[in-house]
Amino acid sequence: MLLALCAGLSIGTGCALLGDSGGDSGRDPGGDSAPGGISPLIERAERAGARGDYDTAIAAYAEAYAATPWNTRVRRALAAAYAGRAEQHRERGSLPSAERDLREAVALEPEDPELRHNLAVVLIERAALEMDEPRAEAMRAEARELAPELDAASPEVRALLERRLDLAFELLERGQLEAGIARLEALHRDYPEEPEPGRMLAQAHVALGARLFDRGRFSDAADAYGRAVALYRECPAPVCTRAEVAPAWQNRITALIEASRTREARSALEEAESQGMSFPQLRAALPAYDFD
Repeated sequence: MLLALCAGLSIGTGCALLGDSGGDSGRDPGGDSAPGGISPLIERAERAGARGDYDTAIAAYAEAYAATPWNTRVRRALAAAYAGRAEQHRERGSLPSAERDLREAVALEPEDPELRHNLAVVLIERAALEMDEPRAEAMRAEARELAPELDAASPEVRALLERRLDLAFELLERGQLEAGIARLEALHRDYPEEPEPGRMLAQAHVALGARLFDRGRFSDAADAYGRAVALYRECPAPVCTRAEVAPAWQNRITALIEASRTREARSALEEAESQGMSFPQLRAALPAYDFD
């Protein structure tokens, strides 16, 4: 997914900085036409931008802008050069570098919606990879402030959601259940209207419950299954089928019985039966009286 990071400006043409007599020239009398003016810098920047050498373009535009700080066209061209380099960084997988350059671009053009949008997307991508949840949430909050239009239906957010789900799934596949659960909990908070993060989180808690049960930690297993069941309650039937939900209930009741939490086991069984599930063997395994 490529971003249009040049904010509608053409680096290769120098954003019509030279020889454009229309509109606001942004030029001080005697500015770049004076000996040693900015024309050579602009030409160097344009040539560098045309071949994708944004380091040189940024250096030349920055020097020209320092010499003519009133020149709005130089400022816009400098912002576009930063955005172009940010795209290169992002394509190479260096999101921190892309973020730094986009912040420079937004600082130069703080009201440019495209630059704000692109910085927001990079922040969301960085948050998807951030293991420190408070830091990740701070990135997502800033992204929402920068680009409120980045809602769950937007292609960028959909793509990022899929990427974050893939990362969480990889953790679960490697047996890193706690780490996978932490990522899925963040996804579930960020996308409460999306059923898939909740479904995957429920499946992860079922897997954790099975691990705990096998280790004889029946009460902890019951709690893990309980979290799965609570998530399945929120999951619509077309996404979470009865064939997937019923074993979570069955395992929870079994773990509660093994943990001697019979009152909770009876309550869970009655709730499952009220939803059309039937576990006659568990019903028979419950003692006549509750002792917990």
